[in-house]
Amino acid sequence: MLRALCDSLLYIICYAAYAYTTKRAGTGGAPFMVAAVCCGAGLVGWLAVVLAMVRSGRWAPLRVTPATRAAGLCSVLILVSSTAGYALPAVSLVLPLLLNKGGVLAMAPILDRRRGVIVTPRAWLVLALAVCGMLCGVVPGLLTATAPTLLALGLSAVYLLGYVGKLSIIGGQKGNPTFLREEMSVTTVAALPVAVLLGFLLSPAPVVALAASLHNPWVYVAGLASQGCGFYGGMLLMRQAPHSLCVPLNRSAAVLAGLLASCALGRWPSRWEIFGAVVMTVALAVGVWPVREGQRMPLRARLALWRLVLVEPSAA
Repeated sequence: MLRALCDSLLYIICYAAYAYTTKRAGTGGAPFMVAAVCCGAGLVGWLAVVLAMVRSGRWAPLRVTPATRAAGLCSVLILVSSTAGYALPAVSLVLPLLLNKGGVLAMAPILDRRRGVIVTPRAWLVLALAVCGMLCGVVPGLLTATAPTLLALGLSAVYLLGYVGKLSIIGGQKGNPTFLREEMSVTTVAALPVAVLLGFLLSPAPVVALAASLHNPWVYVAGLASQGCGFYGGMLLMRQAPHSLCVPLNRSAAVLAGLLASCALGRWPSRWEIFGAVVMTVALAVGVWPVREGQRMPLRARLALWRLVLVEPSAA
């Protein structure tokens, strides 16, 4: 539990820095080019970490398996879409934050059920709270949706698509730190050409946008912070526990970090966005609150025990 709290704290710090610097870098109005330069800075940072670990003898040879490749490509969708979404200058930072994190929080119990993992009533309560918080923060903005808001919705759909694939893959890799390093290596290398291609295709003046992004120091900080988000967020997701318990800790920590970043930018969230974030924080508390051993018996088992003790003796 202590390790999870430490990882959560480091994740919040990295994510707050990532969200803040990405939004600052996006003031020039070229979010996809910002994502491209951000991925380039992240690649340089990751290679520096790898080189330092190789020199110290702490880096084991990597094997790029089909599962690693698939998870890494899903993470490319997540990285590029989230960076471009946060860099949209005309969209509140909290709107894509609630869409992205609330959507993943809501899908965790569903993915666990597909894998045959027992989903507790507490996990379903987390699902209901996550959906409620996401709708509270998103629906008021959709009623007055503009073109940037619709673009943010599209990027969030790509983000969630990436997480559907990623969570399905890493479900069988719980507690495997080597898999996390392999997946991050694939993600970091593959994200750069994808982001550069999108930057040149979707930016109004790609050469000017590239020059502006290269001269923006916030982009480089965002790229380095994104690597910290990937590592410490991955550590939370790779814990040996069901997705329905790991994902709430990861997602709600990101929501808190995003709120801190939004306030630091001087862009206070709306009342509905604050209410949605509070509801998702309650979901976090419900998801990670310790449960006594005696309370962990599933509802079906308790009903079966009740029938065995009370019903069948009386029938005899």
